[in-house]
Amino acid sequence: MNRKWKIAGAVAGSLVTLSLIVVLAALVAVRSGWFRDYVRRKIVSSVENSTGGLAALSAFAFDPRSMTATVTGFVLHGTEPPGSAPLFEAPRIVLTLRWFHLEYLGVERPRVNVIALAGGGTNIPSPKHRSTSGKPGLETFVNLAIRRLQI
Repeated sequence: MNRKWKIAGAVAGSLVTLSLIVVLAALVAVRSGWFRDYVRRKIVSSVENSTGGLAALSAFAFDPRSMTATVTGFVLHGTEPPGSAPLFEAPRIVLTLRWFHLEYLGVERPRVNVIALAGGGTNIPSPKHRSTSGKPGLETFVNLAIRRLQI
């Protein structure tokens, strides 16, 4: 074998080894507490920015084998007075992804509490930031191609 083939073989072997290391590291990271907490904070931040409300969730879990994400204890507060029921809450939300689209969205026992205020307003907040497309965050969510929805 000449020198060029040896170098090409070494480079190819190194790339395969590096790819395996990256995949294994990603699988370990996805199952870590750090990753779950990071995604939980990102979800809360994204919901708060797109709705203008105050969001909270108890836990986030992701199963890479089934590509299923589960959010538990989701609560969204609008502009309702303290001590009132939140604008929206769901004890559990399940998302399943398939080939980069939303295969399934399940929301267990959702509760919505819209309050009509004396001045004619409601407790539905205004988004903090407009999306770059100019569409409200809720419109983007509604336009998602969800194969199966269960509420």
